[in-house]
Amino acid sequence: MSGQWTRVVRLRFVGGRYGDRALDAAALREILHFQKVVALTAEYLWRRRNPDRKRLPRNFESRTALRLRALESGSTVVSLDSPAGGSHRLENIEREFSDAPARAVDTVHGAFQAIAEGGVLPDECPRPLLPHYARLGARLSDGEELEIAPLGKPAARVTRRAREALRSLIATSRRKEASISGRMMSTDVRRKRFRICLDDERRIPVAFAPGHASVVAEALGKSDSVRLRVRGDGQFAPDGSLRKILRVDELDILSEAASAPDIMEKMDRIFAKVPED
Repeated sequence: MSGQWTRVVRLRFVGGRYGDRALDAAALREILHFQKVVALTAEYLWRRRNPDRKRLPRNFESRTALRLRALESGSTVVSLDSPAGGSHRLENIEREFSDAPARAVDTVHGAFQAIAEGGVLPDECPRPLLPHYARLGARLSDGEELEIAPLGKPAARVTRRAREALRSLIATSRRKEASISGRMMSTDVRRKRFRICLDDERRIPVAFAPGHASVVAEALGKSDSVRLRVRGDGQFAPDGSLRKILRVDELDILSEAASAPDIMEKMDRIFAKVPED
């Protein structure tokens, strides 16, 4: 193994027992679990990028594993590195997945950041691994947190509230195709999010890709007079009601004529709310 390493992420334990700037056995177990989560995520991402390949590349586990190579003196900050290679024997492997550890860390970081912001989990977040994500920080006490900071990015906080949100998501979420139409509302272009108001006044969060930005911008300029039709990957509650659009496959602006509900449709909706008696 080469002696070259690349710094990937810094973990910081804060609050409670860690106010004295010392780590304990619980923190060490959290570090081990974080390494496991990153390894599982790296494998998931590689398999999704290579659906036709049944086996992982040779030495994948050792080349994507994070190592604890630095513990800052007098603090609770732990730095984790990945092998940087340099051996001729490993050149082909490195070209194939040299960025795997960093991409996996970014995925874990992005999941907790999205949870903290109350948004939709990123599309690349591996749903089958959410139970492992939800166990991060499980050994910490109330008031204690784990911060995950990939290089060059702000820290995402693993808190009790974040774990509860993930567990709730695991328990209630079902995914299937959804198709809806309505008026666009509360758009956040930077985070690529907007809400669509359905005819029954429900407001459904929608996460769109950069490729749909021009359609969103056009609809935003005509938000009072047009409707959007959205088809994509939806998240449903156990009762079958749609909660979110996780990924947009098709996004269309309906014509002016199609945007205005027919007068009879309006009347039907009004009378539907009137009790029979």
